[in-house]
Amino acid sequence: MKNFKSINIAVVLLFVATIGLVSSCKKKDDNPSPTPTDNFSISITSPTDMQTFVNGSTVNIKASISNSAGMHGYELTIINKSNNNEEVFKKEVHDHGTSYTIDENWVNNVTKHSDMEAEITVYVDHEGNTKTQHVHFHCHP
Repeated sequence: MKNFKSINIAVVLLFVATIGLVSSCKKKDDNPSPTPTDNFSISITSPTDMQTFVNGSTVNIKASISNSAGMHGYELTIINKSNNNEEVFKKEVHDHGTSYTIDENWVNNVTKHSDMEAEITVYVDHEGNTKTQHVHFHCHP
């Protein structure tokens, strides 16, 4: 019986060593498959961060977006952070492509000093993957 236990232990140790050797011999993947956002770029050029706008002036939202893997659209939202995150402008675009250029206008019509945020959300795929970029600016009444 003692001899049988020794053989079982030896077999188990040999099995564990073989598994360890086989798994350590796997070639490391130095070039993993690209993800849908590996070459993603978004640049908001207007407005600039903390830029100020007087009442009645036009806020021009300019941005460029690119992704070599393609995209499925975007959403541009302007939010009045000083007024309970009120959405004052929204545009949704469902367009397949590898690049977008955004050039939209909103006229400042706030009635009190307001911290604002322009948010661009890009739909990378139909599985719900997104990328978001923000810029903050200020509006005077």
